Amino acid sequence: MAAMNVGTIYEFSGNKLTLRVGDIITPGTTGITDSTFSFQPDGHDRKYMYHYRFNGDTLVADIDISEGQTFYLVRK
Repeated sequence: MAAMNVGTIYEFSGNKLTLRVGDIITPGTTGITDSTFSFQPDGHDRKYMYHYRFNGDTLVADIDISEGQTFYLVRK
């Protein structure tokens, strides 16, 4: 499952978040606090919650439903 996320681009813009991996583009809405952000894909009821922290220039995020999967997001 983790290999499916390699190369995914998270593009934040205001309260919008778009996930891009290959030809698949998933736009949605985000809410951001000091330690969490959410993602609700457009047209879906499910909201995904992430806990995040910074490690230098890298955003490190753990998604609540992933059973320990950690995402390392590097600024473009």
